[in-house]
Amino acid sequence: MKKMNKTRGLRVFLLIAGLFFALQTYSAEACEIDFKVLKGKKTSYEVDDVIIVKVEVFLTHRNCPEPMSATKYNQVGLKIEKNTKWKNPSANTYTQKLKIKITEAGSKKISLGGVRTCDKTGGVGSITIQAEK
Repeated sequence: MKKMNKTRGLRVFLLIAGLFFALQTYSAEACEIDFKVLKGKKTSYEVDDVIIVKVEVFLTHRNCPEPMSATKYNQVGLKIEKNTKWKNPSANTYTQKLKIKITEAGSKKISLGGVRTCDKTGGVGSITIQAEK
């Protein structure tokens, strides 16, 4: 009889522990933002070099309340000269191409960051490139 009570107690404990972990909420980025140089790729860039970068946003939660136009770019040592409209090549994936001109060189890190802010924690991504004097 005592062995049966121990087994029952273990089962109840495992059930409660399983429910606890199943109902726990996990924090996850709502968007993943990736950058890839499509044209003009080099190991090192100079001032006035132009590159084409593809931005790809994956909506992890599938139903972001913010439009793609809410994506903001942080530019350090470069300038976005042109951009295409956002395209939706597949479910929960959006792409945009950017024409970027290098404006600074030297020891300063040159980077392009993408930021999306929403009530589901948003998302961030960046690309850093090396530039010469």
